Parts: sequence; C-alpha cells; structure tokens
Amino acid sequence: MIPEKIAEGLKHGKTPFGMHPIYSHTSVRALINEEFTHQIDVANDAARKLGFDIRLSATDEPRDIIAKSGKAFVETHEHIKRAERGHETELIELAKKAVIDLQGTTPSQVESLFGSRVEKRELPDTPNDDPLETPKEKKSGLGSLLGKFKRKKPNIKLAAWIRKRQTHDLLTQGVAISHLTGGPITVEADLRKIDPRLPELYRLHTSLAQLSNFVHLTVPPNFRQPPRTYGGRSGLKWREGEVQAEVKATDFPTLVHEMSKGVVEANMAHALPREGDLKPDEVDIFNKHTKNRDAEIWQFLLGPAFARRIEAAIRQTDLPIPDAKNPEQAHLHRRVLFSLISERELHSIAPQLISSKQGSLEWEAAVVNLKEAMLRAKERFEGGKRWV
Repeated sequence: MIPEKIAEGLKHGKTPFGMHPIYSHTSVRALINEEFTHQIDVANDAARKLGFDIRLSATDEPRDIIAKSGKAFVETHEHIKRAERGHETELIELAKKAVIDLQGTTPSQVESLFGSRVEKRELPDTPNDDPLETPKEKKSGLGSLLGKFKRKKPNIKLAAWIRKRQTHDLLTQGVAISHLTGGPITVEADLRKIDPRLPELYRLHTSLAQLSNFVHLTVPPNFRQPPRTYGGRSGLKWREGEVQAEVKATDFPTLVHEMSKGVVEANMAHALPREGDLKPDEVDIFNKHTKNRDAEIWQFLLGPAFARRIEAAIRQTDLPIPDAKNPEQAHLHRRVLFSLISERELHSIAPQLISSKQGSLEWEAAVVNLKEAMLRAKERFEGGKRWV
C-alpha cells in the first residue's frame, strides 16, 4: 500500500494542486497504489534476473525500501554509466526508433519534431546528482492561486486554464513514464549488442527511481534529498508555425521518456493558451502553477495509471481519422481532439473514467460522453474558436 502520508495528502488536498478535480478524487489513492505495487513487482523481477536479493514488499516502510535497494541502485547506476559510454549517438537513434514504435509516429514526423535537438549526456558519478540545470522550485496549488484574488472577483478563467493544463501534464507524464520501461523492451535486441544485461539493468534502475518518488513525498520538505531520478529535460517551441522539441537526457530510458513526452505535448500544443488568451500577469501565474518539481513527482506517481485509463477511453471512441496510415496514427489524432475538449467537460468525464471499471456500464457511458465532447471540440477548432 502507498505510504500513509501520501494518502493523507490526497485526502486533504495537500498536494501542489490543491483541491483539483482529479488529484482530490476518491479514486486517486487506488490509482497511485496500482503504480506503487506495479513498480515493486518490476523491481523484484529485474533484481532476481540480475542476481540482486532485494525482496521488496508493498507493505514495506519507505525507509526499508531505500535500505533494501540501495546497493542494487548504486551498482546498476555504475554499470549503466560504463555500458553507455561511447554509444551516445547510437542510443539517440535507438531512442528515436523506440518512440516511433511506441507512439505510432513516422520517422519523418520524429525528425521534424526533434531534428538534431536531442542531446545524450553521461550519467553523473553518483545517483542523486543532476548534471542538467535544475529549475528553481516554485510553490503551486489552486488554493494559493485563488487566494490571490480574495479581495477581488476570483479569476475563474485563469483557474480553468491551470486545471486543464495540470490534467494534460498528468496524461503526458503518465504516457512517458510507461515508456521508461517500454523503450528498452522495444529495442531490446539492439541494447543487448551494447551490453547483454542492459535491458534488465534499465528495468531495475528505473523502477527503483520511480519508487524513490514515493519515499520522497513521505519526508518533511526541509529534510528531502533529491529523489533517485535520472536527469532529463524537454521543452517545446513554436518556430514558423511548427512545433519543435528539444531534449536532454543522461541515459537511454530517459531519452525515450523525454522524447515520448515531447510527442504527447506536441499532440496537445493547440490546447495551450495562446497570445491574447491570458494577460501578461496571468501568464506568470499560469507558469508558476504548472511548472515545478514537486508537481512533477505527483505526476510520476499518479500519471501511469491515469494515462492507461484515459488512453484506453480515447482509443475506444474510435472516431474516424481518414488520413491516418495505421491505428497508432489514428490514436495520435484522437489525442489531439481529447486535448481540445473544454475544461468543464474534461473534469466531468475524466473522474468517471478513473472511478469505473473498463467495460462497465459507467465506463461505457463515460466513453460515449467523451466521444461527443471530442466531436464538439473538433467542430469548434475547425471553426477557429478559442476556449478553455
């Protein structure tokens, strides 16, 4: 089960998102527990294949997880660092190949989005060091946002933009986190040519890094150490009407993670506020409440299970996409339509999907509602309308 401090934080809205429609939903604890137990299973399986005796349990206290897995984490870190050295260009190309397979993009689409803007750096000497520039921490949460307007009329539109972006980020990170382990599996044979044990090393290292995020949130803020996360950064820029992504990462799984994140963010770029949607001072508030490290860790915990349900529902809408060359490309187009539904519809439908069992009457009704919302979004978008 997830640590009690995390459960209490969810119950009382003590997350960077305040009483957000998704993060404060009663089903979220089960979704985060699903990811926690999944990573425990992945870590134990990979450790067994590599000869490490860690024997993690879903009932372990956070400190016990760190104590049991510390030696394995350091040794896999050092082994990966040695194995990847000198293979930077090859690993970048393998990451592109993995993203094409996982996301359903084409080589030309990947080249257009990323080009030569993918950089592979070496892992740091110690696991908790981050060789990439770390952005300054910023506090977040809709509670503090709305507090800024206590003496005025609440800025409901700005709050809606922020809530919508936070939910989109949750989906983006969820898809990308699943590709931390999915990437190495997709190109497993190529990785074994570099080092026969690399796929299992990646599985163990990434699962232990993900588990450290659970531990991180159980420690008082003043005593927190950096979680065992790899170094990775990605960002989108508009150039001459085209979306372009830039990626930096220190290892192969994070290359795939950041590139997958770039693909999903590019899918949903049309749903971002554009010039004129927000006033200059509102843009600063928007960025403050959607870009911070603590928020990202919560996205790591909840994102994978959330994304599995949302992605399944998007696929099930089966909206016709005439220009799609394969089912995965059709899904990418449907994801764009999902991103364009209104904040009100998003936070009416998404809670139905995360709280119902796939295939149940409640689930099927939510999928119908989602399909109708996506069709309305398509009509509005084609009509040149902007909305939140």
